[in-house]
Amino acid sequence: MSDALLYWPETTLPFTWEEAYCVRYCRRKSLSSFPGEVRFYRPEQGLSFSPGKAVFICRDPKLVVPPESWEELLAGLSSSEPGAVVPVYSQSPAPWQQARDLPPYFDFWSFRQAVRFRKGTENPALIPLVRADPGLVGFRGQPVSEVWVRPRALVHRFGNYAAGEPQRLAYLFPPSCREVLDVGCGRGALGKWWRSRASRPRLAGLERAGELAEEARPFYDELWVVPLEEFEAPREFDLIVLADFVEHLEDPWEGVRRCADWLRRGGVLVGAAPNAGHWSILNSLLEDCFEYIPWGLASVGHLRFFTAASLRELLEEAGLRVERLLGKDLPDPPYPVPLLEKFPEKRSLRVFEWHFRARKS
Repeated sequence: MSDALLYWPETTLPFTWEEAYCVRYCRRKSLSSFPGEVRFYRPEQGLSFSPGKAVFICRDPKLVVPPESWEELLAGLSSSEPGAVVPVYSQSPAPWQQARDLPPYFDFWSFRQAVRFRKGTENPALIPLVRADPGLVGFRGQPVSEVWVRPRALVHRFGNYAAGEPQRLAYLFPPSCREVLDVGCGRGALGKWWRSRASRPRLAGLERAGELAEEARPFYDELWVVPLEEFEAPREFDLIVLADFVEHLEDPWEGVRRCADWLRRGGVLVGAAPNAGHWSILNSLLEDCFEYIPWGLASVGHLRFFTAASLRELLEEAGLRVERLLGKDLPDPPYPVPLLEKFPEKRSLRVFEWHFRARKS
């Protein structure tokens, strides 16, 4: 079906440069392998369709559609079943389009490996849907009401930037603390989590991006919109949280030292940082295919990279005593990774991120 047509959304660039990069990245990766004509459109614009032509409409500019999934979707449109065809996603509000048992992947190379693995294990049959995720829909000629999902067509969806899960670090928080500072609070995930608990401390947030800060504000007792480098703490804190933050700093050594100054004696600094020694990063270097992705291990926003040793050094140089430095890993992927096969005992290759707790003496 080389006469296929894809409508891809033009969008006003989002308010963070990471999200702007995400839109460009997804467009480049998805469109480069589409086997047909691509037209850009705006949501308010009317679209035209030719009878019998395979047409795809994308409504979410943060989707990555690999070549294998385009092939599956086109194959679905070539089947005897009438109606529209839709993919499954890495994350979707539509239950039948939420991919389950996804193999781990970290970049475009490993994503394609995961897609190929699923292609060999998923049933190729189309499954009827009552209501579809509107992110990407394909049909013949004219839009139709009957929709079928193609389980082997996997699409990656980047969610909202700075909407992580800092509460995953709660096991490192001290059992009781009165004053907490969430540095780089993003959209307020930690504040929202703490608000839902029966007892909570006085919670302050620090965020440099004004638009993100406005989303976070309802979940904090105080929130300052200022870069860490320019912030002057009005008081000392029992706990400072640096969830997925130090790697974004131009000078993390000075940043962590400043945070240490704001801790009360006996206070703790808790955080997480990606592992620069993960197999996916080393593999991309060996394969000469390293590239930045919108967010993840090789995020375009990462300015500094850490191993366990360099992270410990960072904390100790700030005068803190490291109490815990734990590697969090994921199961080995089901597709072949030469590095893991060559170094099966090297656990650090499997560590996705480091969790740490350091105390001020």
